[in-house]
Amino acid sequence: MFTKKLQFKLASNIKTSERRAVLAEVIEYYNLKNVAKEYELLLLPKTIKAGGFSTVHHSQTIKGTIFSDDSNVPVWFDIAGNQLLPTVFTCWKCPGLLPQVVTHQYVIERLTQGANLMMRGISGPYDPRCKPDTIVGVVDYLRPNVILAVGVCLVLLPEDREKNEGVVVRILHTVNDLLYQLNDNEGVVIPKEIELVVEQTKEEVEPVEEVENVETGEQEAEDNNCDDDRTDDLSRLGETVDTLSLEDVDNFFTRGLLQSIKLDSIETPISSSTLMSNHILKHVPPPQEEINMKKTSWKKTAKYLKAMEKLGYITLKGKGDDLTVVKVISTSEPVIQNFVPTKIKHPTVAAAATAASTAGNNSLQVIKLYRGKSNSLLLFPEIKDPAGYYDAKELRQCLEQYIRVHQLADPKNKKQVLLNDDLKKLCKSATQESKLTRDKLTEALLKSLVHYHQIVSRDDDDNGDSRSSPIVSGEPPKVQVITETRIGRKVVTRLYNFEPFRVHASRFADELKVKCSGSATIGTNAMNKTEIMVQGPHGKLVVDLLKEKGVPVSHIEFEDKSKKKRKK
Repeated sequence: MFTKKLQFKLASNIKTSERRAVLAEVIEYYNLKNVAKEYELLLLPKTIKAGGFSTVHHSQTIKGTIFSDDSNVPVWFDIAGNQLLPTVFTCWKCPGLLPQVVTHQYVIERLTQGANLMMRGISGPYDPRCKPDTIVGVVDYLRPNVILAVGVCLVLLPEDREKNEGVVVRILHTVNDLLYQLNDNEGVVIPKEIELVVEQTKEEVEPVEEVENVETGEQEAEDNNCDDDRTDDLSRLGETVDTLSLEDVDNFFTRGLLQSIKLDSIETPISSSTLMSNHILKHVPPPQEEINMKKTSWKKTAKYLKAMEKLGYITLKGKGDDLTVVKVISTSEPVIQNFVPTKIKHPTVAAAATAASTAGNNSLQVIKLYRGKSNSLLLFPEIKDPAGYYDAKELRQCLEQYIRVHQLADPKNKKQVLLNDDLKKLCKSATQESKLTRDKLTEALLKSLVHYHQIVSRDDDDNGDSRSSPIVSGEPPKVQVITETRIGRKVVTRLYNFEPFRVHASRFADELKVKCSGSATIGTNAMNKTEIMVQGPHGKLVVDLLKEKGVPVSHIEFEDKSKKKRKK
């Protein structure tokens, strides 16, 4: 089902009471009575985020909710508010949760492409729990218990096996689909095998081997409990010391505004997002992962600015989230005169140089590759594999060798190459000349070939990264960053084409929310490409962040459509 056009709204943490309700629904529907606390945490982690989604399936728009853990690993989802369905990640942590239908690896590949599981594609053994309208998992017979697809069973097994036709499982989710790709935790991989373990219930107790050791065991348990209590107390104390209170974070942002007014020259009118990114956030101490607008009592920039307006520090104009600061308090006012600025420690030059060096080492490289049409490259003896991929340097060397062997250099001008019948045939789609310069001949040769590209990182060879670089047909993509005005004076920044450069959509959107102090949403644009939209004119900031992630500058295009055209 999650094969195309998945639009996902960024998830936010749900309340503890909501989590309990979700867990109760899971336990009731999947008949998991009296399971141990540890198993409950495997079913539904302590921290859960929920976000809405919509996708297109068989020309119909499907809407629902995705529940994920604190690492953004999807764990459950529902469709139109119906029963909760586990993702493959949850099935791997909780083997035995779903009845299993066995099939073959070839069939699994077809399922990942959007097909349903047909009767002819299944094999034994058959799970007697497989009944119509039951949620089931699909496994490869070579890897039992490793569920690779989740769907709804439509038949009764094994009774209906004799029919040998029809759909057995209507597939809703598979490995490597768009729901699976929302996973942010790169450490999660498809397990090779899973041992089926029956979940422990609350009534189960560890057996006692020897009666005479009961008292000793009880004493040791008491001692261990005391140690655990002391450890928990120390952990809670550490959390209290390390975690800032709500009032502390509010105070940082209030001081950030006052310090901006005292030290910066703020030109009004100024949009709320520009004020936040260019002034206030620069006067908020790092780390901004811990001190950001989401950690304040206001939660949103608009509420924060309205609170500052009530204090008399600024004057606002606009409605809702589309606010403009038209006036700031005068620096001659006592509240500004008596304000003592805090020195914000910025990275030193050496640290900045080290960071730049690290970013350079992790930079991505775009390699253009070429492939011959049919057996066109058999002309060059150095080409061992006519269907292989070659870069421009390799092809130029082959061409130079061919020119030397066949003595095609023009005697009157060595820079010119005389074209024989083979070269004319090879480059016929690009040129009809009788002789060309070496550069133009190389260019004509490359134009006559099929173009591919590969995006690689310097770390790939060292780490043996299997994602190292798929070879993709066509010209290399360019990340498009666009700042534009929407609905009156509301300015937004959009970017797309970033995924080929290993920029993860949800992780980058979360980073932009912090850096830009505004909302960021993920959707699909008219070209069916994943797009991130963030409020405010943050084009330069987005470009800088992309460069930090190793995206080559030559493959980033920025266009500012928000500037008004002057009337002639």
